Amino acid sequence: MTCEEKGEVYAISPDEKRVLATIEVGGWRAPALDLHFCLMELVLTSLARHRGFASPLLIPRRTVFSIRLSRKRIAADAAQHSQSEDVTRLLFAMRAGEQNAEEINAEAEEKSAPSAHVVYEAIRKEGGHELERKTSSLAWSGLAAGMSMGFSFLTQALLKQHLPEASWEPLITKLGYSVGFLIVILGRQQLFTENTLTVILPLLLQKTGRVLMNVARLWAVVLVANLAGAFLFAWVTARTGIVDPGLHQTLDRIGNEAMSQSFGINLLRAVFAGWLIALMVWLIPAAESARIWVIVALTYVIGIAHFPHIIAGAVEVFYLGISGVRSWADILGGYALPTLIGNTIGGVALVAALAHAQITGDKKNIENGTERRS
Repeated sequence: MTCEEKGEVYAISPDEKRVLATIEVGGWRAPALDLHFCLMELVLTSLARHRGFASPLLIPRRTVFSIRLSRKRIAADAAQHSQSEDVTRLLFAMRAGEQNAEEINAEAEEKSAPSAHVVYEAIRKEGGHELERKTSSLAWSGLAAGMSMGFSFLTQALLKQHLPEASWEPLITKLGYSVGFLIVILGRQQLFTENTLTVILPLLLQKTGRVLMNVARLWAVVLVANLAGAFLFAWVTARTGIVDPGLHQTLDRIGNEAMSQSFGINLLRAVFAGWLIALMVWLIPAAESARIWVIVALTYVIGIAHFPHIIAGAVEVFYLGISGVRSWADILGGYALPTLIGNTIGGVALVAALAHAQITGDKKNIENGTERRS
C-alpha cells in the first residue's frame, strides 16, 4: 500500500533524510520511527492537501501539522519509545510549522482582494442604512451634494480660462470634473446616481411594496434636493460677483457644450455615465487606500467623453437658463429628461441588476452543489 493510499500525513526529520512519524487526519498515531521513506514530493503534497494549501511549495521545510496533537501525548509517546530527542525535534518542527502556516494564511488573506460577495454585502448594507434615514436628513445631505457638484463646473472653467486653446486642453480641463465627485463621495453626501446602485440591492433581495416605496421616497428626495443645490450654485455663480467677470464667457462655453447633443444622443451617453458612476460605487469598497484614484479615474472618463450626468450637468445648464442664454424648455426637455432616464438605466439595469444576478447565481450554484453532496 502506498503512502497516498493510507491517507496519512508524514512528518519529516529536520535533516530531511527519514520519516519520523505519521499523523492521521483524525488524531495522533504513535510515532513509528524509521518508517520506509516516501518521496519528498508525495509527502509535501499530502501535507499541502491536509492543510488546504494550493501548492506544496508553500509549506516551510521541517514542517509537520496536527490539529489534535498535545505536548502530554508526545511526552508519553517519547517515554514509551525512548526516542525523546527525535520526538522533541518533531514537537519543535510542528510548532514552527503551525505558526508559519498561520502567518502565511493570514498574509495571503490580508493581501487578497475582497470577493464579489463581500463587496456586494458591503454595498447592500450601506443601501439598507440609507433607506432607514429620515427624509429631512436625506434632503439636507442631497442639497449639500448638489451644491458641491457645482465645483466640478467651476473648476473646469478656471482651468480652461488659464490654459491656451489647443487640442490637448480638454485633457487637463476635464480633471476639474472630478472635484465635485471627490467632495460628495468622500464627504458621504447623498448623490442621486450613487443611490441607484446602493438602495436598489435591498429591493432586489426583498421585492415588497414597503421597500419599493422606501426606495421611491429616497430617490425622489435626493433627486429634488440635488437639483435644488445645483440650481442654487448656478444662481449664485450667474447673478453675484463671486467669480471674475471674464470667467462668465468660459462658463457659457462649458454649458453650451453640454447642450450641444440631441435627445437621443444625450440619453445613450447618459446610460454610460450612470454605468460608470455605479461601477465606481461597486469598486470603492475594494479600493481601500486607492479610493481617490478610482473616483478621479472614472469621473475623468465621464468628463472627457462628454457623458452627461444629471447633477453635474444640471449646474452647467441651469447656469445657462439663469443667464438667459438658453430657454428652460430646451434645458429640461433636451438635457435634463434624457440624462435622468439614461443615468437611471445605467445605474440600475447594467450594474445593480447584473451584479445582483451574478451573486445570486453563485449562491444557487453553491446550494445546488451542497444538495448533490448530501
